Amino acid sequence: MAFYGIPGLLVASMNSFFAGRGQSWTVLAVDAFGSVVTVFLDWVLIFGHFGFEPMGVLGAGIATVVGACAAATLAAVLLFRPKHVRAFGLLKGPLFEGDLFKRLMRFGLPSGVQWMLDGAAFTMFIIMLGWFGDAAFGASSITFTINAMLFIPMLGLGQAVSILVGQRLGGDNPNVAEKSVWTGLKIATVYMIGTAAVYLSIPMTLAAMFKPMEGADSAKYQAAAEMVPTLLWFVAFYSLFDAAYIIFSFALRGAGDTKFVSQVALVSSWPIMVLPTYLAYRNGWGVTWGWAFASAYVLFVATVLLLRFRHGKWKSMRVIEQVPKVEIAVV
Repeated sequence: MAFYGIPGLLVASMNSFFAGRGQSWTVLAVDAFGSVVTVFLDWVLIFGHFGFEPMGVLGAGIATVVGACAAATLAAVLLFRPKHVRAFGLLKGPLFEGDLFKRLMRFGLPSGVQWMLDGAAFTMFIIMLGWFGDAAFGASSITFTINAMLFIPMLGLGQAVSILVGQRLGGDNPNVAEKSVWTGLKIATVYMIGTAAVYLSIPMTLAAMFKPMEGADSAKYQAAAEMVPTLLWFVAFYSLFDAAYIIFSFALRGAGDTKFVSQVALVSSWPIMVLPTYLAYRNGWGVTWGWAFASAYVLFVATVLLLRFRHGKWKSMRVIEQVPKVEIAVV
């Protein structure tokens, strides 16, 4: 993970150049190339092919780093093409621009803090789920992984909404920006209803993907799998509100309202989700109470961000101010 950090950040930075300009297929190509390299090397290094000794999890780590480096290399090749260098002045000018750096920190730092706070809260939440026992922890891990597989496309939709909001506000079209957000919410809601239906209709089929190989301890898996359907009910419930959370948080960030989104995460995740889950453990209420508190957190944040969006303050924000036109008198 330490070695992955630099190429991972480079890919994120260079992909933002393409994403912000609406070139999402280029972003897909970069990420897909890195994924293909990673998966191929996983097969080669984990199990031992083409003369390599089986490396197990070490091989998986090496494959991940090499795949990230491959993606970063492709992104750099696409970014520093002559037409981009000429059009955007890449590789020219000072290496450090103070005003631009301040702007990046002003809008980027709160957004990064928000993800950090969310990640810290959910990490602590997952740690505490392990306190409820092996079965509860195993079921929670399976449920989180299932949800992650179907939830990740929502992040792409959220990024699309953020880009559209930034572009529309940059063009001084706040009403069109608002319409883009509501359209994104409709798409997200339909998608989440579909995923919720999958969760509720085939929970044991989804859990069976995590069944251990022959010879492994299947008793622990069976105890965890029996709890998965109940936990997926919670996921199906909060997924609908998670759609609103993603769409409105990305929309507000696209407008530059990053500080408010970060503050909401700061003041709500621990008192609504983390601390109550600790109380559930101390008082023996059961792991389902922890998931109930996680659902309450998502519902609360989604509601707050909806109210913030409806208030409309974001419409007057600009990440990049327009340069005023200078009238030239003709004599």
